[in-house]
Amino acid sequence: MFDLLLNGAAETVKSGLAILGVILAIPGAIQCFFGYRVLKLYISLMGFLVGVLGFSIIGVLATGSLAPGLLVGLLGGALLAFIAFKLHKLAVCLINGANAFLAVTVLGFVSGVEYALRFLEPAAIQEHTGAGLIVGLAIGVIVAVLTAFLYRPVVILSTSLQGGVFLGCGLCMMLFALDIFPLVILVCTLLGAIFQFYNTRAEGRAAKEARRQERQSWKQARKDPTYRAQIRQTWKLALVGIGAAALALVVWNIWGRSAMLLLVLLLALVNCVQLRRRDKQRQAPHMSQTPARSDSAAGEGPEGR
Repeated sequence: MFDLLLNGAAETVKSGLAILGVILAIPGAIQCFFGYRVLKLYISLMGFLVGVLGFSIIGVLATGSLAPGLLVGLLGGALLAFIAFKLHKLAVCLINGANAFLAVTVLGFVSGVEYALRFLEPAAIQEHTGAGLIVGLAIGVIVAVLTAFLYRPVVILSTSLQGGVFLGCGLCMMLFALDIFPLVILVCTLLGAIFQFYNTRAEGRAAKEARRQERQSWKQARKDPTYRAQIRQTWKLALVGIGAAALALVVWNIWGRSAMLLLVLLLALVNCVQLRRRDKQRQAPHMSQTPARSDSAAGEGPEGR
């Protein structure tokens, strides 16, 4: 009787794991092998879910009722999905950076818990979590910047990795082979990345050609004297702005907020005067050329002839 109960419980667990595995494997396979193709749809769905969750909480807290809060959440989710669809590249950069930040932060927290349990030092949890936050923030920024500059490779690798995790876990649950799921995840990720790189090779060639043309235009622009003058002027303005901000902070710490406001107004006035003087200098050659043109025109009249 006990063996029958155990066999029935095992079959129930296997059936539940198989159903959960199918639920994980289908979207995981789509993302792992076609993540770059369905990127806009995936980003829009992520924006909708984040918008519904965030705006629903805000709506419920603001209105004090569930139905208006859910309506606000649906409207906010639709708005955020539309924005994510239109600005999908920016959304991908933010999502990849956020995923890297969360992964490193969770890793720091888990390592802190493990260290605290092993050496009985509860303070290690806070230390490891703080280190994970700092390192995660740095890695998140790096991943976001890499996504912006290496859009296609990073998107393919990230989608194949995320989809490979879901697909590998789903397959292991369906086959009830949980002991080999790291190997299955690795194989699914590699197969998904190879398939996506091969399937999007035309986009890769187009992106490579666009980068080549951009480098050529950049080289041509660097040879232009006007462009160099604009770059120098930009650097000067940036240095002047940094120096003005530092001076304002120093004045604020020494003489207070009123002196800082007076200094800011004085700097703004000086800047306006300099801009006005520069405009006059630019207009001076045109003003000097106008009488010369009138004299030459008068010399071509009947009397001049």
